[in-house]
Amino acid sequence: MGTDLGANSDHNARLFIFFGDVVPGNPNGWPARNTDLVGWTSDAALRPGGFTLHPVKAGQFFDPFNVDSGIGTLPINRTPTGAFSYESKAYVFGIWDNPADPLIPGTQVRFPTTVLASKEDPSLPGAYHLEFTFSKARFWQVAPVVVKNADHPGLPESQGDGLVLLGGGEGDAIYLAWMRLEPGRGPVVSSVRYYTGNPDPQKRWTPAEDDPASALAHEQEAKAVVTLAPHYTSVSAAWLPQAKQWIVVYSRAINDTEAKKVNPAGPVVARFGANPWTWSDEVQIFNTCRDLAYGHFMHWSGIDDIPTHVPPPIFGDAPGWAYGAFLMQRFTGWDAGARELTLAYLMSTSNPYQAQVMRTRLRMPFVLAHPTVDALLKLRNVGIDFSVSETDLRQWLSDSEFTPYPAIFTALLDLLHGKVLRKPVYLDVIVWNYEHLTTDAPSPRSVADVNVGRLRAAVLEGYNERYGEAVRDFQTLVQ
Repeated sequence: MGTDLGANSDHNARLFIFFGDVVPGNPNGWPARNTDLVGWTSDAALRPGGFTLHPVKAGQFFDPFNVDSGIGTLPINRTPTGAFSYESKAYVFGIWDNPADPLIPGTQVRFPTTVLASKEDPSLPGAYHLEFTFSKARFWQVAPVVVKNADHPGLPESQGDGLVLLGGGEGDAIYLAWMRLEPGRGPVVSSVRYYTGNPDPQKRWTPAEDDPASALAHEQEAKAVVTLAPHYTSVSAAWLPQAKQWIVVYSRAINDTEAKKVNPAGPVVARFGANPWTWSDEVQIFNTCRDLAYGHFMHWSGIDDIPTHVPPPIFGDAPGWAYGAFLMQRFTGWDAGARELTLAYLMSTSNPYQAQVMRTRLRMPFVLAHPTVDALLKLRNVGIDFSVSETDLRQWLSDSEFTPYPAIFTALLDLLHGKVLRKPVYLDVIVWNYEHLTTDAPSPRSVADVNVGRLRAAVLEGYNERYGEAVRDFQTLVQ
C-alpha cells in the first residue's frame, strides 16, 4: 500500500530501483513486514504518468531485497541507500543492524552498519551476495558514482576506473571517499581513501593501505564537504558528463515532533561542483509551497483530504514532508544551447507514504568546469566574492600572463588557509587596492611576486570601504 525512497542504477539496459520500507497490502500485517521493494523499468523517457514499473516477484508477491551471509532482509528504517553498476553486476549499498553489536547507551538501537551487496541479474528473485561491510560512522547514506579516474583530476589515482562515494553519516555532514574498481573484481575495499580537506594535493586523501582493516581505519580522518541539518536525510549524487558538473541532492525537511525537529515545508536542495569536494551554495530544486505541493500531492491539515483516499493511512493528519530525493540519471538531460538542466528524481512525501516521480528544470548561468569555477567556489568558501560580472572574472582568473588575478587568488587562499573572512570582501576590489597601494611595485604574475603585507592591507581597505568601518588589524577580520 505504500513505500518510500528509491536508490537506483542503470544495469543491463534497465533502471533498477531499490525502495525503502514497504507497508503490506494486508492492514493486519502492518507493521510486521517493513521489507524493501525492488522494481525496474526499461522505459527510456518520462511520459505523463511517469514510467512503467515492474516489481521483482517470487511467485504471487514481490521478492524483498535481501542479502546472504546471514543478513537477510533489512529491518525497519534500514534500507538500500545507493546503487551502481559495474561490468556484469549491480551493486547496492544498504544499512543493517548487526545483532552482534552492543546497543547505543541509553537506547534500544544499534549503530547501523553499511553493507555492499551485489547481484548479476536483479530482475530475478533471490538473495544478493555480501561483498563487504563498509562503515559504522560517516558513510551510512552512501551515494556511489562510477568514474573514469582520468576524467577527474585530483582523485587518488589517475588511471583506470574508480568509485566516488559521498556519504551522509555522524556529525550531520556529507563526507567523501574513493575506491578502485578493478575489471573482473569490482570494488576493492582495501583501496579506499578518504578526503581529508588538506590543501596539499599530496595529502588530500588518506594514505594508501594494503589491507581492508588498515584502509577503513582512516574513516575518522574524513573531512565534511557539505554540512547538513541535524536530522536524517538521504544523499543522492551523480556526475553529469554533458554539463561537466557534479551534483549532490538532499533534503532540508523534517517532521519529528518527538525530537522537536519540525520543518515539514523544508526544501529539497542540490549543490553543484567542478569536483566532488568543492560545492556551490544550495539550490532549491523542490519547495513545497512554491511548487504548490500541499493540497495537490502532499497533505496539509485543513486544506485537503489526501489521507482518507491515498493509502496507507498511517500518519493521520500529520503534514507531509519531502525527503528521499534520488536522482534518476536515465531521465536527466542537459540542453547546452539553453544552459538548461532537467533533473528527474524520485521523492518521498511522508503523507502520503509514497514515492513521487519529479522533474525540475534549472537554468544554469554557466557550466561548472575546471579551473575557473573551481576557483570561484574556493574563494566563496573563504568569504571572498566579487562585484564585477562573472564572465569577466572567470576570464581574468584564467589569464596569468596579463592580469594579477591568478597570483593574488592563490596568495589569498594561502593567506586564509583554514580560516574564513567574517564578512565577504570583493576580490576585484582587493586586486584594485593591491595594485594601487603603491606605484613602485610590479604587478604580480606569480605567487612569489605577491607581497603578503600589502595583500593584507588591500583586504582591510576593501572591507572597511564596503562596511563603513575602520578596522586596522587583519586578524580581526578572520574567524
